[in-house]
Amino acid sequence: MKLILKIALGVCLGIFAALFLPHLPKWLKQQQEDNAFTTVATLTPSEVVARCGKPVAEIHAVDPDDASTDRWRLFYSVDSKSGLDVMIGFHRSQDEKRWYFDKFANAFMADGHFETAQFGSSETFSAMVNMLPCLKGK
Repeated sequence: MKLILKIALGVCLGIFAALFLPHLPKWLKQQQEDNAFTTVATLTPSEVVARCGKPVAEIHAVDPDDASTDRWRLFYSVDSKSGLDVMIGFHRSQDEKRWYFDKFANAFMADGHFETAQFGSSETFSAMVNMLPCLKGK
């Protein structure tokens, strides 16, 4: 009788492994992406400065397309050799106190001011956090 239970248990474990283990890497990657999304999406400009230090440049101004919206852009150098910078953008309506994350982009200096190129749709929040690891916090 004990042999039959061991065989049944082995079969059950085998079925479980065959059904669920192939999906494990995808689930782990999704969990990592969810954590990175939470990290980035809940940040405020002051938290970014506290975690990553003083930015290379900073623009805090009223949105030229919508006078009721403030924009705050922080530029950080991620590779001094190539001149690669990133821009982290936030916005809020003028009657709100909370800043909301709205943009993460590659940035570069052109004619004395920063230009940005939006990340492609294939870029992920975890890629953003990997580019600027200080976003993870302490």
